[in-house]
Amino acid sequence: MNKKLRFSCLALLLALLFATDCGAFAPSPKLEYAPYSAQFAEYASDPEAWTDLRPSPVDFSHLSRINAAHSGVSPRGASLPRKFDLRELGFMTPAKNQGADGNCWAYTAMGSLESSYLKKTGKRLDLSEDFLSWFAFAGQGAFTGKSRGGGFDNIAVSMLARWAGPVASSVAGSQGTQGFSGSETDYTDALHLENAYFLGLEFVDDENLYLQPSDDARKQLVYELGAISVGIYTAGLPSDSRYYNAQNSALFYNGEKRYPDHSVLVAGWDDDYPRENFSAENLPQRDGAWLVKNSWGSGFGDGGYFWISYEDRGFADGVAFLAGEADNYGKNYGYDDLGWCMSSGVGAGETAWLSNVFTSGGEEERLEAVSFYATSNNASYEIYIYTGLSDASDPISGTLAATASGTLDLAGYHTVKTPYADLKPGTPFSAVLKVTTPGYAYPAAVEKQINDYSDNAIIERGASFISMDGSLWADAGEQGANVCVRAFTSKTASGATPGGSQGGSDASQGNSGGGCSAGTPLFALFVPLLPLIVKRAMAKGR
Repeated sequence: MNKKLRFSCLALLLALLFATDCGAFAPSPKLEYAPYSAQFAEYASDPEAWTDLRPSPVDFSHLSRINAAHSGVSPRGASLPRKFDLRELGFMTPAKNQGADGNCWAYTAMGSLESSYLKKTGKRLDLSEDFLSWFAFAGQGAFTGKSRGGGFDNIAVSMLARWAGPVASSVAGSQGTQGFSGSETDYTDALHLENAYFLGLEFVDDENLYLQPSDDARKQLVYELGAISVGIYTAGLPSDSRYYNAQNSALFYNGEKRYPDHSVLVAGWDDDYPRENFSAENLPQRDGAWLVKNSWGSGFGDGGYFWISYEDRGFADGVAFLAGEADNYGKNYGYDDLGWCMSSGVGAGETAWLSNVFTSGGEEERLEAVSFYATSNNASYEIYIYTGLSDASDPISGTLAATASGTLDLAGYHTVKTPYADLKPGTPFSAVLKVTTPGYAYPAAVEKQINDYSDNAIIERGASFISMDGSLWADAGEQGANVCVRAFTSKTASGATPGGSQGGSDASQGNSGGGCSAGTPLFALFVPLLPLIVKRAMAKGR
């Protein structure tokens, strides 16, 4: 074989390798959306009928069928007590009263944060529910709806993820019916959301029954972290109800299928709570009940608390809100102001590659953490930080500066600390996420416009990207979506060592910074070898 033919063959082989790895013969990545939740489908037909707890468009029904491992959340090997009460430990803040407002969802979000922060630090905060429920529906990119009207956990999580609160009540003040002046950024945050763990529910073949997450799943979260938000069907409360025993402050709803219409906080449980304490007209078959904190003031129930039977048919799902200090990071880079609107797949399969490309600010910064949503339990992730991108439309066209990997037991919003990555002022960088959700074909959380929910979502072009293999990327904005990936930075500290590792804020962390890991696309490993291969081929052809 002569020199020219040998070199031509080598060039062809290299071209084929790159074409295969970069997906040149593969279909362009495309978002495939999961169906709306059954509750949201009913809501969309008559939004005005839902005045307090609105349903999410995201379908969480699969979470009840995919059991979470709970590592990093539950006390491994520890048995749960038969009775537990956060009040007795001093980890609950006083009962509040939402009055005529339909913002119970804001009360449970703030209450969960107050409880988990108090349990974690011993510091007691009073966070403003009015601030959260006002700015959720006011200003640019706000949710569709009325301030102090119906909402749900997803709205609270997305607001907190973009650092729109939480704000202390003393800072927010009392704004009355006129609302708040200025924008959400005019008020100083008291905390920054780090994680929000989701539990799901599903109606089973018997339309009167839910498939619930296990009792232990909720108990572990309350026992380890603090109070969690749950939905209930009020069954006629606060007026007289045949499902409620006012003397014992005990609710047991066993009627036909009802979606939750109110949000409360689980503050404990009692496996031996007597079934006879419930209404004589509707007695559960066994003992046991949840202790919940309401938002109808201390005059309702037992100082604002009441009991709900384990067998209650309107008791559903749950979210645990966890926060860090407000000075944990300096900047929050992200495009998804309205957060996790839909779950999506990127092609077939349970794995998706997602990325957001950002431009750093005018000062030297170091990237310290990345946040995203796990759409199902037991998700695995790989994070890659690329700096100094040569092509802002290619998330992997820069220098691989840091990596991290791990698994997440519970679905929801997660913040993962990464090894430090230095960012030069005014330069493009990317946060690349590979996420796999075993048993669930929609691993990507995205923001998109949805009627009567996220109509005001601002979809960016040339900012969010999706891929099936980490090599061939498509602009998610051209498909009407922003991917839910955020990056957190701080100013470069004097004397800090770039690339140093640090611990994680979530359940498990993996690789240290620098270099390539098992999740790095093949061509990224191959490129540095090209000059040597070509040189040797030319030498043999002489």
